[in-house]
Amino acid sequence: MGHIPHKTRKNDNNMLSLGQYIESNVMDTLEEPVSIQLRAGQATLHSFDTVHSSGPNQSNGPRVGLALRYIRGDVIQTKPQREMATWISGTRDEKQIHFDIEPRLPVNPTRDDINRGREAQKEAIRREELNYFSSNNGAATEKKSYS
Repeated sequence: MGHIPHKTRKNDNNMLSLGQYIESNVMDTLEEPVSIQLRAGQATLHSFDTVHSSGPNQSNGPRVGLALRYIRGDVIQTKPQREMATWISGTRDEKQIHFDIEPRLPVNPTRDDINRGREAQKEAIRREELNYFSSNNGAATEKKSYS
């Protein structure tokens, strides 16, 4: 089915950064949902295109979400905004890299190093939001380099 259009609305009951949701008339066209009960400390792995949600967090601890996308170094991005990635391993051929590489923090980071990392993270999120959740389909062109 591919990417399903999302709407955004700030809502205290929605922990997503943009308050993304799928309208009920679109949800009604999808297959019947499957409920997976998770205990504290458990996680699920699923495709970016998987529609998923969760009930309210009834514990005193925070609920954490983590998105990992592991790809080969020669993957070519097709979205308008050049996204950022963390280089994990392998040979780095600059001619084949189609993402801006996020800065690595040194073993003993300074406050400036940490601030630089935070700014890079904000920029990475901005680009991702333009590519996947923006009505202008990533049309903004201003880019910063953090390599």
